[in-house]
Amino acid sequence: MSQFEILEKVWATPLVETIRTEVGPVATIGEYFTALMLLLWQQEDEFSGKRPFGNSDWSMEVDRALIKAGLLEEDEWGFPADDWVASQLVREAIKWNMGTDR
Repeated sequence: MSQFEILEKVWATPLVETIRTEVGPVATIGEYFTALMLLLWQQEDEFSGKRPFGNSDWSMEVDRALIKAGLLEEDEWGFPADDWVASQLVREAIKWNMGTDR
């Protein structure tokens, strides 16, 4: 699988559970980051980077989806086996989908 295909797959990966947000339901990683940006834009100074969707471990929604899709390895506790790899994969997918890394 090419890097392009991997990054597209990350963006289209379904979340383990659909999340209800102020901007509507979110079912994929791409929709998740779109909702995050919309909330940031709408809420401005009131935006909570710690709890944008009401939960302080909000980034685990993305990690859990990537593990389930087989794009990340899981450790014995259900977290990404390598946090750096997880973070880098998500960063690259965001940059690619924002058009800054094409």
